[in-house]
Amino acid sequence: MKEHLLHVTPLPPARNGIADYASILLDNVQAHTNSLVLSDTVGAVAPRGIRVVALEAAQPKHFKRRLPVYQIGNNWQHAEILRMALKRPGLVVLHDLQLFYLYESLGLNSGEMADVASRSNPFISHAFAARLSAKATTPKLPYMLANMTADLVSASKRILVHSRYARNLIERHLGEVVADRVDVVPHFAIPSTPRNRDQTRRRLGVDSDRFLIVTAGFATKAKQLDMLAQALAPLVRQDRRYLWIHAGSAGDEYYNLASMLKEYPEVSAVTRITGYLSESALDDHVAAADLLINLRFPSVGESSGSLARALTSGVCALVTDTGGYSEYPSDAVLKFGLLDTHRTLGALIKVIADNGDLRTKVGLNARAYAETRLSMDSYIEGFMTAVTRAKAAKTVEPRRADAAVSDWVGPLEQLGSAFNLFGTGERSEVDFVRNPSSRDPGIYVRRRT
Repeated sequence: MKEHLLHVTPLPPARNGIADYASILLDNVQAHTNSLVLSDTVGAVAPRGIRVVALEAAQPKHFKRRLPVYQIGNNWQHAEILRMALKRPGLVVLHDLQLFYLYESLGLNSGEMADVASRSNPFISHAFAARLSAKATTPKLPYMLANMTADLVSASKRILVHSRYARNLIERHLGEVVADRVDVVPHFAIPSTPRNRDQTRRRLGVDSDRFLIVTAGFATKAKQLDMLAQALAPLVRQDRRYLWIHAGSAGDEYYNLASMLKEYPEVSAVTRITGYLSESALDDHVAAADLLINLRFPSVGESSGSLARALTSGVCALVTDTGGYSEYPSDAVLKFGLLDTHRTLGALIKVIADNGDLRTKVGLNARAYAETRLSMDSYIEGFMTAVTRAKAAKTVEPRRADAAVSDWVGPLEQLGSAFNLFGTGERSEVDFVRNPSSRDPGIYVRRRT
């Protein structure tokens, strides 16, 4: 018997990778479910045979005998979805482990933001969360320490994430009881029509002798595009074969790739920024690439649609060895060390550019991995298991702080487990210190007394 599901999600034509993800999921899960969609996307388009109701027109009858399935990401297009998920528990597909900007889009005041932040990690103080929510400081690392997930996770029947890293982060902050309700189902390899690479490159105006590097999506600081520009600068001075295409938006008022590239005129001269692309156009650019680069710091448990496309297309990809990206096999993607420099990145790009056999081997392994571990059949099996568990689940509360604290903990690679120490029950603050005296190099954290 088919499961009756109520999908609450953005849909195409929303300029949102999660909208594309949801559309692909809906199309492939039809054989197993009777699905209805609630969406606030203007002109929402669902796969044939699936009815869409405007989210604002939702009624109790739409939830009757249906399990809600919420697609949650960290942007304003998920604001009303979050409100509904907090009121009507269901299965949450959590695409980001940092929901700070999503909560900002709800219009909460600084005190309310601090409340949500401190609930998301009982090992930080309310005062620290208040400073963060007021944007008195905007360090990237503390955002991960106040990731704003506790209310959503505790209200949900079941959580689906795409990596063990994401599940471990939830357990680290909220405890084993909550984490036991988290299912790990890797992001499916995005299916696409096979492309003739040479023809695709000609259509895109890419000469056969150029080494094409592709980055993709909405440009942000976390994608380490500055480091890529630094790495490419000496390479393009010596060798004009390099071409960089950013297949996506240049960014916004907080970060803009085009503005950043003005600091690197040699790199800017061999760079194209396409702006937002349709799924088909994005597939073209990924398939045409010699190397897809997908760097991240910090990683907030996100998955990458462009990386999923690269794997499907058998394109050689380079990722930062961090977060969920570390879980990809090292023979299917190439990995760049989290603490490596732009000089290391430049040297690595040159090695890859000079070694066509390496790119071919990695690409073949990537396609094989996509067709097995990341196949749609494998994903649907994991998704339906999460559905079954969600139907039988009860909500539980996250744990509260109850441990002792030491003065210094760290360095950076140990911070995750270290924050399990911050549980005195007191309202203490947290300091981040780089290279404190008598310590090995790294970023350390301590409690301020």
